[in-house]
Amino acid sequence: MGVEPAPTSALPPQEPDALLAEAERLRAAMAFGRSRKLIGLFDYLVAQAQTGHQPKEVEIAMAVFRRSADFDAMQDASVRVYAHKLRRRLDEAYTAAPQGSLRLVLPPGEYRLGLTSIAADESAPMPSLTTEGLTHRLTGRHLALSGFALLLLVVAGLGLWRMARPDRPAPPAPFAALLANGKPTVIVVGDYYLVAETDGMEVKRLVREFDINSPVELQTYLATSRHAPSYEDSGIRYLPTSAGYATARVSAALASCGQPAPDVLLASELTPERLRTSNLVYIGYYSGLGALRDIVTQVSHFQTGPSFDELTDTTSGRHYVSQEAYSYAPNLPYREFGSVMSFGGPDGTRIIVLAGTRDVAVRQLTDTLLRGGPEADSAVTRNLSGDGEVLFEVTGLNGVNVQAHALSGARIGVKALWAQSASQP
Repeated sequence: MGVEPAPTSALPPQEPDALLAEAERLRAAMAFGRSRKLIGLFDYLVAQAQTGHQPKEVEIAMAVFRRSADFDAMQDASVRVYAHKLRRRLDEAYTAAPQGSLRLVLPPGEYRLGLTSIAADESAPMPSLTTEGLTHRLTGRHLALSGFALLLLVVAGLGLWRMARPDRPAPPAPFAALLANGKPTVIVVGDYYLVAETDGMEVKRLVREFDINSPVELQTYLATSRHAPSYEDSGIRYLPTSAGYATARVSAALASCGQPAPDVLLASELTPERLRTSNLVYIGYYSGLGALRDIVTQVSHFQTGPSFDELTDTTSGRHYVSQEAYSYAPNLPYREFGSVMSFGGPDGTRIIVLAGTRDVAVRQLTDTLLRGGPEADSAVTRNLSGDGEVLFEVTGLNGVNVQAHALSGARIGVKALWAQSASQP
């Protein structure tokens, strides 16, 4: 989260009073939550910086984490883990800070808090480009995306090569609409939030609480639950296995039609500003829609059940139930379901949703739309040329998507949705 930056100061970075003042301001503004160890590490490093001492890992382990003098850093990574967490919190706190503002830094590989200015940081090599900085970037929530990040770089190169060719292919439906409005495109991947359950000192396990999907919801949960477990933010998200496959294929399809390589966001990171300024392509489960769920619920003809494995056609009343969770025979096919939606967003943007009950549905929706064929052409052309949606039944076998056919489709209207949103105070 961003906080108000401190005013520019002529004091040198090592000035103790300036460092203490910035530390006190930041401690009051940052959302440390109930992470007593993170707060303890921050306070300890501030105190050490006041004296000019750079503590060693074993010193921190003994002073902050109550370890004994025989602490073995090879067997216990607590200090390094929480140092990484603190660096991430500091980075987040200064996201919107202007040039010239003072900021606290915890350099990679060191346990020494320092004070510098945003302008000075920008002129120096970025820590995230060092080997340790890159390792840090690949921890926590970014670990979920790292599996296909390199593939997206290859896709971007492929897009540049295809742009130079005169025989650029026509964009697959319904992606043609993304090329027409001149807006940048963002792929939004449905992700899931994990919390860390602790015993007050150590993380015992990672937990998926369906009512907690963001740091804000975690703080609300802890504040309103009388008998809440000892939870804290783990900084970790996870993705369905189909997300990397689908993201790479959609990116390649857009690049082959002349689109710049799209940004990739987690659904938990989606902001209203992105919704207003960018085209969105959602890829993932129905349960991972995040901030898009209320919008999709308002315009879709298909509503999910409590488990997200059941869809109901609100027009006909017909139910469609995923079979993957109940398929115990290893060599028998089973049915999954997924839908594709394409509709206008605010300020002329475009929203495309590829949502499935499970992985085989997400993979097959991607294959069907990008490859085309008789099972997709008529339904897609008829219902997704404007604002509409199509429901597909997908056949899976041992986790592999086999085939799909369109069950039903309909046009949808969204003007009332955005008009209603605009009228909200």
